[in-house]
Amino acid sequence: MHLYRIMKVLEAVATSGRPITAGEVQNLTDLPRPTCYRLLQTMTSQRLLDEPETGRFLVGERMVRLAFLAQTDADVSRAAAPALKEAADHFGEAIFLSRLRNKGVEIIHVEVPKDAKRSFVHPGLGFRP
Repeated sequence: MHLYRIMKVLEAVATSGRPITAGEVQNLTDLPRPTCYRLLQTMTSQRLLDEPETGRFLVGERMVRLAFLAQTDADVSRAAAPALKEAADHFGEAIFLSRLRNKGVEIIHVEVPKDAKRSFVHPGLGFRP
């Protein structure tokens, strides 16, 4: 299926941690070479991937924009919660996850330590001055 192949290419590029060559994409996806190159060209023309003059591919601005637009506060909180909980337990402090929104700061998630040795102030969720 065409969409399956597109997703394989996107995942290979996104998880590589660095810009990668067409050959590396082909090796990571096990797609036939002509198919891989055709997908890379199409995805680049649609700005899902970017290919600077280095000849290496990275996630394109259109894909990045789509990813950011699709993330609700709940999505961000769910993804960040395990790391925030670990930090709260490690440091023994409350950890707040905030977003800049409309020229203000909004607290969207809070994790508190499992064994708090001192008290902390929990300002609640929502906008803060």
